Amino acid sequence: AKQLYDIVDNNFIGVFLYGSQNYCLATAESDVDVILLVKNANSQHTEASTADGKAKIYTIDYFISRLCKGDLECYEILYTKYRYINELYVKSFNTFVSYVPVAISI
Repeated sequence: AKQLYDIVDNNFIGVFLYGSQNYCLATAESDVDVILLVKNANSQHTEASTADGKAKIYTIDYFISRLCKGDLECYEILYTKYRYINELYVKSFNTFVSYVPVAISI
């Protein structure tokens, strides 16, 4: 957990749930997985273990590059209702989401 605090500090844009917990499909063996979006970090992306699962930490630039490559995990977190957006970035994040094209057409 200290690794998360060192990376994120007050630099985070948002925290998003993804995976089985996001869809209420968790079992007793399921962990809790989150993606943290940050403005700046020592690396473009990293992972840290938490007591209940794992946290992927992405800079916003890396996140956008993953969206451009069609990463469904990244699209998933844009629309999850299980998220917390830093109050400094709510308006910017919502504007960003409104401009992101839908990844999959049925």
